[in-house]
Amino acid sequence: MIQEDTILQTIAANCARLRKARRFTFDALAKRSEISKGTLVEIEQGRTNPSIATLCRMANAFSVGLGELLGQAEPKTRFVVHNRAVARVLWETKAGSRAALVDTVRIGALAAEIWDWRIAPSEFFDGVAHPAGTTEFLSVMRGTLTVEAAHETVATRAGSTLRLVADTPHRYANTRSVACEFQMAVLETIA
Repeated sequence: MIQEDTILQTIAANCARLRKARRFTFDALAKRSEISKGTLVEIEQGRTNPSIATLCRMANAFSVGLGELLGQAEPKTRFVVHNRAVARVLWETKAGSRAALVDTVRIGALAAEIWDWRIAPSEFFDGVAHPAGTTEFLSVMRGTLTVEAAHETVATRAGSTLRLVADTPHRYANTRSVACEFQMAVLETIA
């Protein structure tokens, strides 16, 4: 079982390490990430639980993948098996929606993430713009997923996979009466 305090302390340490390695002041990081200086200080001191959107903005500002910010070590073995039951839940609502980061990997300038999502009826999640060239693959396992980006909307039903250029703000929504479950793979080029 992953402890929330352990995650917060890992994020805090990684933020401090990355900020210092890049010689960013809090003001400079605030400008690059569009996150207030006060919030950044709170995160780096491990006193606040950042949202997925905030973590994405920070990862983008540091030019790293989300996994590096969360401190997931790269295994040195050929095979790595993950139990989805212990994936890092990074967004959850009282209605039962959730987003869990299953795995991340960085190979040179490419970062990849695998996510499990569940969106309850009438709920949505607003995602921030990723760096240019980021692509998401959304494979719907159950229900219907509605995705909005750049003034366009697409509804994708179970059994279909949607490819999204994710360099603009986007929304994952469930406008139906049954839960929507999907898996997402994110491919991002890191500068």
